[in-house]
Amino acid sequence: MAPTLAIVSGVLLGLYALGIGYALCAPARQPDPQRGVAQGCLGLVLVALAGVGLLLGLAVRFHLTVVIYVIAAGCIYPAVLLAGNLAWRLVLRLTAKRPPDNEPPGPADHNT
Repeated sequence: MAPTLAIVSGVLLGLYALGIGYALCAPARQPDPQRGVAQGCLGLVLVALAGVGLLLGLAVRFHLTVVIYVIAAGCIYPAVLLAGNLAWRLVLRLTAKRPPDNEPPGPADHNT
């Protein structure tokens, strides 16, 4: 079980790092004075993720199962929350009330 959790945790850490890397490299829509502070903060988070990845690698190498479980719990928890949130948004979108397509347009729908 520990090797599987280590692989899943490593993949999730990589995906998190890709998301942060995209946020760092994405062009700004407009000039923002706080962008430098945000980039510095994201850079520190990226370094922390690299540290967690290094710790995970060492835990796998030296068979430290408890460390693997702790890192896996920390990596999987945000992914589960995100998946639940996306599923709920999909349910809300699918159950939203829409007017039928064959309904005649109302008076506000005419462009006169």
